[in-house]
Amino acid sequence: MSNFIPEKWDLETDVVVLGTGGAALVAAVTAAEEGAKVIALEKTHQIGGTTAFSGGVTWIPVNRYMKDAGIEDSEEAAIKYIERLSQGRGESPMIKRFVEKGHEMIDFLYEKTPTHFKMPAAYPEYYAHLEEALKINISEWNEPESVIFALKGMSDNFKGGGHFKAHTIDDNNTTMEGHLDITAGGAMGPMVNTILKNFVPKTAEELTANIVNKLIEINK
Repeated sequence: MSNFIPEKWDLETDVVVLGTGGAALVAAVTAAEEGAKVIALEKTHQIGGTTAFSGGVTWIPVNRYMKDAGIEDSEEAAIKYIERLSQGRGESPMIKRFVEKGHEMIDFLYEKTPTHFKMPAAYPEYYAHLEEALKINISEWNEPESVIFALKGMSDNFKGGGHFKAHTIDDNNTTMEGHLDITAGGAMGPMVNTILKNFVPKTAEELTANIVNKLIEINK
Protein backbone atom coordinates (compact mmCIF):
# COMPACT_ATOMS: atom_id res chain seq x y z
CA MET A 1 0.00 0.00 0.00
CA SER A 2 1.44 3.34 -1.04
CA ASN A 3 2.14 6.01 1.56
CA PHE A 4 2.35 8.72 -1.07
CA ILE A 5 0.25 11.77 -0.27
CA PRO A 6 -0.07 14.31 -3.08
CA GLU A 7 0.65 17.95 -2.36
CA LYS A 8 -2.48 18.97 -4.23
CA TRP A 9 -5.75 17.11 -4.77
CA ASP A 10 -7.93 17.35 -7.88
CA LEU A 11 -10.89 18.13 -5.66
CA GLU A 12 -11.18 19.11 -2.03
CA THR A 13 -14.32 18.72 0.04
CA ASP A 14 -15.61 18.35 3.57
CA VAL A 15 -17.84 15.32 2.96
CA VAL A 16 -17.67 12.52 0.38
CA VAL A 17 -20.88 10.57 -0.22
CA LEU A 18 -20.59 7.23 -2.01
CA GLY A 19 -23.56 6.46 -4.25
CA THR A 20 -26.64 8.42 -5.25
CA GLY A 21 -29.46 6.34 -3.81
CA GLY A 22 -32.11 7.82 -1.56
CA ALA A 23 -30.08 7.50 1.65
CA ALA A 24 -26.93 8.87 0.04
CA LEU A 25 -28.66 11.91 -1.43
CA VAL A 26 -30.43 12.68 1.84
CA ALA A 27 -27.06 12.50 3.59
CA ALA A 28 -25.54 14.82 0.97
CA VAL A 29 -28.35 17.36 1.28
CA THR A 30 -28.20 17.24 5.08
CA ALA A 31 -24.44 17.81 5.18
CA ALA A 32 -24.70 20.70 2.74
CA GLU A 33 -27.55 22.22 4.74
CA GLU A 34 -25.19 22.28 7.72
CA GLY A 35 -22.65 24.24 5.69
CA ALA A 36 -20.36 21.47 4.44
CA LYS A 37 -19.04 21.21 0.91
CA VAL A 38 -20.22 17.86 -0.45
CA ILE A 39 -19.13 15.61 -3.30
CA ALA A 40 -21.26 12.60 -4.29
CA LEU A 41 -19.52 9.83 -6.22
CA GLU A 42 -21.56 7.50 -8.44
CA LYS A 43 -19.90 4.52 -10.16
CA THR A 44 -22.68 3.98 -12.69
CA HIS A 45 -24.10 6.19 -15.43
CA GLN A 46 -27.40 6.62 -13.60
CA ILE A 47 -28.61 8.43 -10.50
CA GLY A 48 -30.73 6.61 -7.95
CA GLY A 49 -28.98 3.42 -6.89
CA THR A 50 -31.25 0.71 -5.53
CA THR A 51 -33.82 3.35 -4.61
CA ALA A 52 -34.59 3.86 -8.30
CA PHE A 53 -35.26 0.13 -8.65
CA SER A 54 -37.39 -0.11 -5.53
CA GLY A 55 -41.10 0.33 -5.04
CA GLY A 56 -40.48 3.81 -3.66
CA VAL A 57 -41.96 2.93 -0.27
CA THR A 58 -40.51 3.92 3.08
CA TRP A 59 -41.49 2.86 6.59
CA ILE A 60 -40.99 5.59 9.18
CA PRO A 61 -43.08 5.51 12.38
CA VAL A 62 -44.52 8.55 14.16
CA ASN A 63 -44.24 10.66 11.02
CA ARG A 64 -45.95 13.98 10.27
CA TYR A 65 -48.29 12.47 7.68
CA MET A 66 -49.72 10.06 10.23
CA LYS A 67 -50.31 12.93 12.63
CA ASP A 68 -52.01 14.99 9.92
CA ALA A 69 -54.30 12.03 9.23
CA GLY A 70 -55.20 11.77 12.91
CA ILE A 71 -53.46 8.41 13.36
CA GLU A 72 -52.02 7.78 16.80
CA ASP A 73 -48.61 6.18 16.98
CA SER A 74 -45.78 6.13 19.51
CA GLU A 75 -42.08 5.43 19.57
CA GLU A 76 -42.63 2.74 22.20
CA ALA A 77 -45.14 0.89 19.99
CA ALA A 78 -42.83 1.14 16.97
CA ILE A 79 -39.91 -0.30 18.92
CA LYS A 80 -42.04 -3.25 20.09
CA TYR A 81 -43.15 -3.88 16.50
CA ILE A 82 -39.59 -3.94 15.16
CA GLU A 83 -38.39 -6.15 18.00
CA ARG A 84 -41.23 -8.57 17.28
CA LEU A 85 -40.37 -8.78 13.58
CA SER A 86 -36.63 -9.10 14.19
CA GLN A 87 -37.26 -11.86 16.72
CA GLY A 88 -34.78 -10.38 19.16
CA ARG A 89 -31.94 -10.32 16.63
CA GLY A 90 -31.95 -6.56 16.18
CA GLU A 91 -29.58 -4.25 18.01
CA SER A 92 -31.67 -2.34 20.53
CA PRO A 93 -29.64 0.91 20.36
CA MET A 94 -29.95 0.96 16.56
CA ILE A 95 -33.68 0.26 16.67
CA LYS A 96 -34.19 3.01 19.22
CA ARG A 97 -32.12 5.45 17.18
CA PHE A 98 -34.05 4.68 13.99
CA VAL A 99 -37.41 5.20 15.66
CA GLU A 100 -36.33 8.40 17.41
CA LYS A 101 -34.68 10.02 14.38
CA GLY A 102 -36.54 8.63 11.37
CA HIS A 103 -39.42 11.08 11.57
CA GLU A 104 -36.93 13.95 11.89
CA MET A 105 -35.60 12.96 8.46
CA ILE A 106 -39.13 13.05 7.04
CA ASP A 107 -39.63 16.53 8.53
CA PHE A 108 -36.32 17.70 7.08
CA LEU A 109 -37.24 16.54 3.59
CA TYR A 110 -40.67 18.13 3.88
CA GLU A 111 -39.30 21.49 5.03
CA LYS A 112 -36.12 21.72 2.95
CA THR A 113 -36.70 19.73 -0.25
CA PRO A 114 -39.33 18.86 -2.89
CA THR A 115 -39.35 15.26 -1.61
CA HIS A 116 -42.73 14.83 0.08
CA PHE A 117 -44.64 11.67 0.95
CA LYS A 118 -48.26 10.62 1.27
CA MET A 119 -50.26 7.77 2.74
CA PRO A 120 -52.09 5.84 0.00
CA ALA A 121 -55.67 4.74 0.48
CA ALA A 122 -55.04 1.06 -0.20
CA TYR A 123 -51.59 -0.09 0.83
CA PRO A 124 -51.63 -3.14 3.10
CA GLU A 125 -49.82 -3.69 6.36
CA TYR A 126 -47.71 -6.79 5.70
CA TYR A 127 -47.94 -8.06 9.27
CA ALA A 128 -51.41 -6.91 10.28
CA HIS A 129 -51.97 -10.22 12.05
CA LEU A 130 -49.39 -9.36 14.71
CA GLU A 131 -50.58 -7.86 17.96
CA GLU A 132 -47.81 -5.25 17.78
CA ALA A 133 -48.85 -4.02 14.33
CA LEU A 134 -50.57 -0.69 13.84
CA LYS A 135 -53.57 -1.40 11.64
CA ILE A 136 -53.08 1.44 9.17
CA ASN A 137 -51.59 2.06 5.75
CA ILE A 138 -47.95 2.96 5.23
CA SER A 139 -46.51 5.79 3.15
CA GLU A 140 -45.14 5.98 -0.38
CA TRP A 141 -43.83 8.73 -2.64
CA ASN A 142 -46.03 11.72 -3.34
CA GLU A 143 -47.38 12.67 -6.77
CA PRO A 144 -44.75 12.17 -9.51
CA GLU A 145 -42.67 15.28 -10.02
CA SER A 146 -40.52 15.86 -13.07
CA VAL A 147 -37.13 17.50 -12.79
CA ILE A 148 -37.15 21.27 -13.10
CA PHE A 149 -35.88 21.20 -16.65
CA ALA A 150 -35.61 18.56 -19.36
CA LEU A 151 -32.43 16.54 -18.89
CA LYS A 152 -31.73 15.24 -22.38
CA GLY A 153 -35.37 14.29 -22.73
CA MET A 154 -35.26 12.15 -19.59
CA SER A 155 -37.98 13.95 -17.63
CA ASP A 156 -40.50 11.17 -18.27
CA ASN A 157 -38.16 8.73 -16.52
CA PHE A 158 -38.89 10.52 -13.25
CA LYS A 159 -42.64 10.04 -13.35
CA GLY A 160 -44.22 7.07 -11.61
CA GLY A 161 -43.00 3.70 -12.86
CA GLY A 162 -40.94 3.10 -15.94
CA HIS A 163 -39.46 0.55 -18.30
CA PHE A 164 -36.10 0.76 -20.03
CA LYS A 165 -33.66 -1.50 -21.82
CA ALA A 166 -30.57 -2.67 -19.95
CA HIS A 167 -27.42 -3.09 -21.99
CA THR A 168 -24.38 -4.83 -20.49
CA ILE A 169 -21.21 -6.50 -21.70
CA ASP A 170 -19.67 -9.50 -20.00
CA ASP A 171 -15.98 -10.44 -19.70
CA ASN A 172 -16.04 -12.11 -23.12
CA ASN A 173 -17.34 -8.94 -24.77
CA THR A 174 -20.63 -10.63 -25.51
CA THR A 175 -23.42 -8.12 -25.59
CA MET A 176 -26.40 -8.99 -23.43
CA GLU A 177 -29.67 -7.12 -23.56
CA GLY A 178 -32.63 -7.26 -21.23
CA HIS A 179 -35.32 -5.15 -19.69
CA LEU A 180 -35.64 -3.70 -16.23
CA ASP A 181 -38.85 -2.59 -14.60
CA ILE A 182 -38.54 0.61 -12.60
CA THR A 183 -41.25 1.34 -10.06
CA ALA A 184 -39.80 4.32 -8.23
CA GLY A 185 -39.30 6.84 -10.99
CA GLY A 186 -41.59 9.15 -9.09
CA ALA A 187 -39.33 8.77 -6.07
CA MET A 188 -36.14 9.84 -7.80
CA GLY A 189 -37.72 12.82 -9.57
CA PRO A 190 -38.03 14.87 -6.36
CA MET A 191 -34.57 13.77 -5.22
CA VAL A 192 -32.96 14.93 -8.48
CA ASN A 193 -35.02 18.10 -8.21
CA THR A 194 -33.63 18.56 -4.70
CA ILE A 195 -30.08 18.39 -6.01
CA LEU A 196 -30.76 20.86 -8.80
CA LYS A 197 -32.58 23.32 -6.54
CA ASN A 198 -30.12 23.20 -3.65
CA PHE A 199 -26.76 22.80 -5.32
CA VAL A 200 -24.80 23.90 -8.35
CA PRO A 201 -23.56 20.78 -10.18
CA LYS A 202 -20.12 20.96 -11.75
CA THR A 203 -21.81 20.44 -15.10
CA ALA A 204 -25.31 19.38 -16.04
CA GLU A 205 -23.72 16.72 -18.23
CA GLU A 206 -22.44 14.94 -15.14
CA LEU A 207 -25.99 14.31 -14.03
CA THR A 208 -27.09 12.64 -17.23
CA ALA A 209 -24.16 11.61 -19.45
CA ASN A 210 -24.02 7.88 -20.21
CA ILE A 211 -20.43 7.48 -19.04
CA VAL A 212 -19.48 4.98 -16.35
CA ASN A 213 -17.58 6.30 -13.32
CA LYS A 214 -18.72 9.88 -13.87
CA LEU A 215 -18.19 12.09 -10.87
CA ILE A 216 -20.99 14.28 -9.62
CA GLU A 217 -19.77 17.29 -7.73
CA ILE A 218 -22.33 19.03 -5.57
CA ASN A 219 -21.54 22.43 -4.15
CA LYS A 220 -23.66 24.44 -1.79
